[in-house]
Amino acid sequence: MLLVQPSEWAEVHRELHALTAKVTGFDTKFGDLTAKVERLDMKFDGLDTKFERLNTKVEGLDMKFDRKFEDFRVQVDNKFSEVDVQFRDLHVQVALVLAKTADIDVLREAVVDHTAQLRSLLWVRAPAQWLSNGPQL
Repeated sequence: MLLVQPSEWAEVHRELHALTAKVTGFDTKFGDLTAKVERLDMKFDGLDTKFERLNTKVEGLDMKFDRKFEDFRVQVDNKFSEVDVQFRDLHVQVALVLAKTADIDVLREAVVDHTAQLRSLLWVRAPAQWLSNGPQL
C-alpha cells in the first residue's frame, strides 16, 4: 500500500492528470492510426478487386491468344502438308522427266547408230560414180 501525504496529493494528482493526458493523446494517435490503417485496408481491398478483374481479363486474353495461336499453328501445319505433297508431286514429275530424258538419250543413240549403219550401207552399195563425185540427186 502506497501512502501519500496530503501535501503530496496535489503533485500526485498533477502527475496522474499528465499521465492520463499522455495516455489519452496516445489513444487518440492510436485511433487516428487505426483509422488510417482501415482506410488503407479499404484501398487495398479496392485495388485487390481491380487486380482480380484485370487478372480475369488477362486470363481471357491469354485463352484467346492460345486459341488463335493454335488455329494459326494448325493452318501452318496444313500449309506445310500441302507444300510437302506438292513437293513430292514435283519430285515424282522430275523423276519422270529424268526417266524420259534417259529414254530420249537411248533413242538418240539408237538413231545415231542406225543412221551410221544406213550411211555405211549406202556407201558400200553406192555406184562407183557416187564414190568419186558423191551422190547426186
